[in-house]
Amino acid sequence: MLLSTRRKLLAASGGALAVSGILGSVGTAATGESHESNVESEDGWTSTRGTPGNNAYFPDRSGPEAPVAIDWERDRGGPIAVRNGTVYQTTDEEVHALDAEDGSVRWESDAVGASGTPAIDSGTLYVGGDSLTALDADDGSVRWQADLEDEGELTPPNVYDGGVYTLSETALYAFDSDGSERWSFEAEEEFYTNGAPPVADGAVFACSESYVFARELEDGSERWTSEIPDEMERTVSHDPIIAAQGSVAVAMDDGEGPYPSNVVLYDTETGEEGERYDGNVPATITEDRVYTNPTYDAAGFDRETGEQVWDPDQPIKQAQQPVVAADGIYVGIDGSQEDVEEDEHGLFVFDEDGAVKWSVVPDDEDGVPRLDATLVKGTVYGRGSDRLLAIRSEAELEEREDADEEADEDGESESGEADDSQGDDGTEETEEEGEDGDEEEAEGKGTADDPSDDDSSADEADDDEDVTDDADPEPEEDDAEATPGFTTGAGIAGGVLGLEWLRRRAGPEEQQD
Repeated sequence: MLLSTRRKLLAASGGALAVSGILGSVGTAATGESHESNVESEDGWTSTRGTPGNNAYFPDRSGPEAPVAIDWERDRGGPIAVRNGTVYQTTDEEVHALDAEDGSVRWESDAVGASGTPAIDSGTLYVGGDSLTALDADDGSVRWQADLEDEGELTPPNVYDGGVYTLSETALYAFDSDGSERWSFEAEEEFYTNGAPPVADGAVFACSESYVFARELEDGSERWTSEIPDEMERTVSHDPIIAAQGSVAVAMDDGEGPYPSNVVLYDTETGEEGERYDGNVPATITEDRVYTNPTYDAAGFDRETGEQVWDPDQPIKQAQQPVVAADGIYVGIDGSQEDVEEDEHGLFVFDEDGAVKWSVVPDDEDGVPRLDATLVKGTVYGRGSDRLLAIRSEAELEEREDADEEADEDGESESGEADDSQGDDGTEETEEEGEDGDEEEAEGKGTADDPSDDDSSADEADDDEDVTDDADPEPEEDDAEATPGFTTGAGIAGGVLGLEWLRRRAGPEEQQD
């Protein structure tokens, strides 16, 4: 269900709330003309964590510039993929395709037992769940479903170079894009299936409780199999493992504390064990840093020295694996802690020093633990358990509003010119017809189309004129009475700029299923 777009904005600075301006609500252009979407295919989010390796590192990509605004919202949860101006969301065992521009629904698939993040490649959308299903990305029709009886739940797939890769508890599968099985591999232990198997450097990777596996993409042959270190009790299964920058990152537990303790890196080519970092979920890997979640916090470590060189200036109880981009580090967090006065949670963007650049913080009564980030060019989507938000630059939305208003004015101007050249019945009047009409009116004669006499017509005209002159325009609805919905914050010198959203949900007639 799509909720009404573009929340009213109250700005605050210096840490103290003070009204400084309101961003008006805008609707879709009435002219039917569309403006270009800023969502480009090469800047999409095509699978789990945005890449085949599950590594959310985008050094050439930036999100929206602060101050930001919520462009549209949908009150459905479910992971997403984004490509070619379309957001594909898995929800209620279905896949829904949304227009990335305004959030409107383009199509909804049948209930195909879908779960997890979709993966898209060459016009086909793939989803895991009850089966591996391939859907037409243009209309949601089923192209094929893999016949994997008694395999149980399948992980979200990853796609790369015409291959589709997914895991069941008992096997790692590779399919061609036409649905034919390329190969499968069964391990002695059950696989951990809480995420898509990552693809990088010509191999696909998976792990069980005691082993990390690398299998060749082409034929499934063994590249390497590594047993976890003796001092580790098990690998950790609650987040997808990562393969990028020549390494595979796997979270492990040494059994000595309340939380898993280490992220261990393996060489993608040889399986040789490399660096270790504090953390309980797999990392986000860049050229010179590894970002992990020690005790469900967030931290960045130097890859050469192993020293911690980054931490966020914000209390965190639980954090999403960071999304690292050119303009900042995007983290969905739950900041609820008993010893912290400000219970903030949602989506936060931090700079290189850990300072908050801006944030979007739900303040619903029920609350949302966090808003996980999906980043494309100029837009970040925040996904909670029961909602999806499109967050864009306030400046972009103002430019769009101006363009829509200009288009409306041009349309009204053209319509007015057309009306001036037409008679009362919508046909063009000739000069001769106009003169004849004037003569008949002067003589007090009626016409065949209007049998009423001149006096009654004049009285009616006078009445109409009185009503027009005396009637007061209806007052517009006061948007300041909207229900508070979101607060956002942006970093400034000497303090953090806070933005508090007033959210008004659309009435039933404005909502779209």
